[in-house]
Amino acid sequence: MAQVADELAFYRFMQVISGLATEQTDFTGIAKRAGITVNKAKEWVSVLVSSGLVFLLPPYSSNMLKRVVKTPKLYFMDTGLLCYLRGIDDAEALERISDSGDFFENHVVSEVYKSFANIGKRPPLYYYRDANNRKEIDLIIEQNGIICPIEIKESSNPGRSAAKHFDALAPAGMRIGEGSVICCCDDVYPIRDGVWAVPHQCI
Repeated sequence: MAQVADELAFYRFMQVISGLATEQTDFTGIAKRAGITVNKAKEWVSVLVSSGLVFLLPPYSSNMLKRVVKTPKLYFMDTGLLCYLRGIDDAEALERISDSGDFFENHVVSEVYKSFANIGKRPPLYYYRDANNRKEIDLIIEQNGIICPIEIKESSNPGRSAAKHFDALAPAGMRIGEGSVICCCDDVYPIRDGVWAVPHQCI
């Protein structure tokens, strides 16, 4: 699709973006690390999106939420491909790396994305981060005028602090549904009013 003339350059580009999974998409940074032009980085990311290998998660914004970031975050559709590009070939190695939480977040977001795509619906998914980078919510589902915040934690017992930024979505007029913290717990349990810990197996 991209008519790649230099396969080694393309593979290097793939390795670069694998290291940026779950992060905001910075095409200038991608181009610099991969040794290609910014336009080429945009073109190749577009090809990966069109071919279903990656997807871009847009930021949530509304007239009632001011000063939010406007850059999408990049996720791989297949965490197996993500591990391959990062040189990880077994579960023990994945557990040892310092950013294993990013792999867990990619897994959860991609599975939620596919749950909508597989039934022919456009995934109504977003993330939230304020312009000061002080408050962030990993995932937001918006359906029928209701937004449901989701935090993703590689923990077996997340507490109330895991949902501490959910209140950022509560300006007047916005309908907030029940929130979730998707994690490594064994059973669903309440974290606070309207927020539940949910095992990642449930997605």
